[in-house]
Amino acid sequence: ASQRTSAVKTLFLLFVALLPAAVAFHHATPRRRALIGGALAGIFDSMFDGKKANAIPPSSYKSAGATNEVIKVVQGMKRRRLGGSDIVVSEMGLGTQRWCSTDFNAPDAKKCFEFMDKAILKGGVNLIDTAEQYPIPSGNAADTREGATEIAIGNWMKNRGVARESVVIASKITGGRNVTPRNIKADCEGSLKRLQTDYLDVYQLHWPQRYSPQANWGQSLKYNIESDESGYWRQFGGPTSFEDLCIAMEELIQAGKIRGWGLCN
Repeated sequence: ASQRTSAVKTLFLLFVALLPAAVAFHHATPRRRALIGGALAGIFDSMFDGKKANAIPPSSYKSAGATNEVIKVVQGMKRRRLGGSDIVVSEMGLGTQRWCSTDFNAPDAKKCFEFMDKAILKGGVNLIDTAEQYPIPSGNAADTREGATEIAIGNWMKNRGVARESVVIASKITGGRNVTPRNIKADCEGSLKRLQTDYLDVYQLHWPQRYSPQANWGQSLKYNIESDESGYWRQFGGPTSFEDLCIAMEELIQAGKIRGWGLCN
C-alpha cells in the first residue's frame, strides 16, 4: 500500500510539474516545440533511466552589479545602473518624440539644442531616448521628416564637441512588419549615420510584432507565425521568430554596434 501511495504521489507531482510545459508546447511554434520536446526528453531520461540530465550551460553574461544601484551623482542628478549592465543612466532622460515635428508648438532643431544644453551640459542628464521614426508627426520637409530628430541630436553632439561616452543614446527600429533580422541591422546603420556615432548604447524594438494571442491593437489572435497562406508577410521578409530577432541583436553587440537592446511598447 505504501508503494502504491508513493507511486501515485510521484505521478501527481510529475503531472503538476509538466502541465505548464504541455500548455506551452500546445501553443508553441514548431521550432519552440522541438526545444521543449528535447527538454522533456531529458527530464524523463534522468527520472526513469537513472541518469543525470545534462545541465544547460550557464550563460556567459556576467552582471556588472546590482540592478538600479546608484553609481554616482552628477550636478545633483543620480545616475543608476541600467539593469545588470555596465550602462549608467540619469534618473531623468530626454524624450524626443516631438522634436522637429510638424506639431504647432514643436521645437525646431535650434530649440532642441537649447534643451540638450540645459539638461545635459548643465543639469546632470545623460540619457537621450529617440527613434528612427521620430519626429511624430513628421512632414515632407528635410527638417521635419522621419529621422530629423536623430539628425538634430547628432549635429548637437558634433557642434558642442560632446564626448560620446558622456551621453547614453537609446534609439529604436520602427516596429511591426519592419522588424526582421535584415532590417534590424540596416536600420541600426541608418541611425548610426544620422546620429554621427559608431555605436548605440541601447537599441530597442519599437512596437514589435506580437505573435501571442491578444485582442488589442489588431494583433494576432492565435499562435501560428509560420502560417502565411496569403503570402502577405513574405513580401516583408517575415514573419520572424523572436529567437531570430534575438540572434540579430546579439550579432550587433558582437560587432560593437550596440551595447544592449530591449523592447519599447
